[in-house]
Amino acid sequence: MEILCNAIHTPNCPNLVLYGDRYSQKYESLCSLLYDEYHLKDLKDADGGFGYRHTRYYHEMDVSKIKHKNYPLFKTTLYDILKRSNPFSYNRINLVVLRNYNVVKDTIQGFLRVVLERYRKTTLFVLITESYPSVHEAIRSRSLGIRFSRMIPNLSYDIYRKVCEPLLAIYRNRETTLSLATIRILKEISY
Repeated sequence: MEILCNAIHTPNCPNLVLYGDRYSQKYESLCSLLYDEYHLKDLKDADGGFGYRHTRYYHEMDVSKIKHKNYPLFKTTLYDILKRSNPFSYNRINLVVLRNYNVVKDTIQGFLRVVLERYRKTTLFVLITESYPSVHEAIRSRSLGIRFSRMIPNLSYDIYRKVCEPLLAIYRNRETTLSLATIRILKEISY
């Protein structure tokens, strides 16, 4: 989280690629960091079919929802965002978050590569993806990649005692059976 905070608040930061599996809370970490600065409590939904939400300087799109029929609307929306930015400002104020970038088609990635290079000085782009290799090499080489590890709660000793010990006992000698309470705990953990 500290690396992400330093990266966003550095005036010379490249675009960001936040990657990790779907349980790594990349998006949640970013939102908690930017909540007050970009007034995320005031996010407005805009109709367009690609999950566009925005405040004055924060723009978020779910690029997995971009299809052939709404691709022109996506391009015009993105250009409208970029035209509003001030090229003479010392700090980049606009922030564009592109979620689910791992499912973006090559044509859209080619278009976004050009946009990311051209408007790098005025807008900070954050690409959120589950798979780092799914981002084109040209975009990866011009971006800072931050990996988020999986957020798994630690197993407490109580769960270990109730679940793992009976399973080990079954594994060691075949005659031990699971109690009904242990089966219920296994069902709760597995869901």
